Amino acid sequence: MLRRLSVKDYLIFKDAKMEFGRGFNILSGETGAGKSLVVDAISLLLGGKVDWEAVRRRAYLELVLEGDEELASRLMDLGIPYEGEVVIRRTLNPQTRRSRLFINDMQVSARTVASLLSDYVFVGEQFSHRDVDDPLFQTEVLDRFAGIDLGEYPTLFSKYRRLKGMLKGLSERLEDLRSREDYLRFQLAELEKLNLREGEEEELLERKEELEEMVRAREWAVRFRETYPELSDGITRLLKDAPDRFREVLEDALSGLREILLSVEGEDYAELIEELDSINARLYEIGRLKRKYRADFSGLMAKMEHLRSELDEVGKLEREVALLEADLKALEAEMYSVCEVINERRRAALRRFEEYLLENLRSLGFEYVNPRVSLREGEFHPRGNTYAEIRLSTVPDVPPHRISKLSGGELARVALVLFSTGASRFRTLILDEIDVGVSPAIADRIGSMLKRISSRTQIVAITHQAFTALHGDTHFVVRRVSPTEARVERLSEEERWEELARMMGVKDAEVLKESLAPRPEGRGVLLSDDELGG
Repeated sequence: MLRRLSVKDYLIFKDAKMEFGRGFNILSGETGAGKSLVVDAISLLLGGKVDWEAVRRRAYLELVLEGDEELASRLMDLGIPYEGEVVIRRTLNPQTRRSRLFINDMQVSARTVASLLSDYVFVGEQFSHRDVDDPLFQTEVLDRFAGIDLGEYPTLFSKYRRLKGMLKGLSERLEDLRSREDYLRFQLAELEKLNLREGEEEELLERKEELEEMVRAREWAVRFRETYPELSDGITRLLKDAPDRFREVLEDALSGLREILLSVEGEDYAELIEELDSINARLYEIGRLKRKYRADFSGLMAKMEHLRSELDEVGKLEREVALLEADLKALEAEMYSVCEVINERRRAALRRFEEYLLENLRSLGFEYVNPRVSLREGEFHPRGNTYAEIRLSTVPDVPPHRISKLSGGELARVALVLFSTGASRFRTLILDEIDVGVSPAIADRIGSMLKRISSRTQIVAITHQAFTALHGDTHFVVRRVSPTEARVERLSEEERWEELARMMGVKDAEVLKESLAPRPEGRGVLLSDDELGG
């Protein structure tokens, strides 16, 4: 519910404040006084787009709303503090074309505000075709009219929606795994074929290094044996005439060569080469898979385990899906049983509801209205498994059609009748001249209907129709005090009658008050030309 609107330096409002009442709030004034700008200001505070061509100076706007548990929960989910009320502030800077929005002193985006309050405050000239033509809304209207209690169905539907969501997620996962099952098995077989074991790569690299060192030693031994005869012959020849001081050295060298020869004589490295080739081939295969799967050796081991897990999951998911489907089937049977009771009550109320629509729409000027209400079966939804479908024709001999085909003015009046059942989800309805173009008698009935709706939903209505305004609980007027400035005033009881007299063209407000005071609802009360001062 709206509590207060404050506007500073916004267009023609230098400093305007409105303290809204709980019930039916009226906003009136001369044409061009600036009434619609009040709606524009509220729209901006609810996340609406700024028309920078119209904004000429820095402006400050503030809207205070009365919160509830649901709104408090939404705010806390967003990390926004809440202490019993919601204060929305917006500043506009036309020089930089920048706007800043705050909820309870925390800066937020316009999208956040719009999403947060989308089903709390309705702002518009007319009701939305989409909202009023929505099958779920029409079903709620019928249920509210007939006083149908859904009983345990909402609890069952909540469980149903949860199980459906779980089943959808598991089924999509299972379908994904099945679509990749052959490829997963191919990958696993490719990895398992190598028979990898933990720490193997490090062992292979260490053994490779050892073998390469051994191969190098064997290759050197071969070269030594090939060179030994020549070295031995050369040293032997040198010893024959070597000076005494070098003889011992040469004899030691010859002895050392013989020792080396004995240690390497007959050694073969064919087996070493074979083992080294085997290790290199193994390392190559490991390296190929590492490159293919973009993983190190431990990553390959993890990949193999992941593939096994995914393939094992197929069977597990198949069992879980089967169990969920069985649970859903049992739950659906229980829901059908509950829905049948609800549907019987709906079918029993159809004709009475048609009569209700006929009576109330005719009272709002639809002389030839022909309403038809039927039930259409469908999937389970928040209110059951049938939808109410309301069709209307407003012209004789024309079959009833969907509400969306009505004109804007017709739709507004039809919406009022539907909302009069108490089906509106909004906490506040802000209506800009929905009674435009109707007769005083119809305006009087619209006002009476808005009055009834306001017992559950706060109404803020901009109107030029005095017989609509007559039903208001709180009355504001917008007055131009200069060509560039307007003010908003909350009227006292005496001032309210003066404004109603102005709207009706009555010269004496006391005459008007005395004429209508015995019948404060004002329904069907029309003044004579003399009383109107004509």
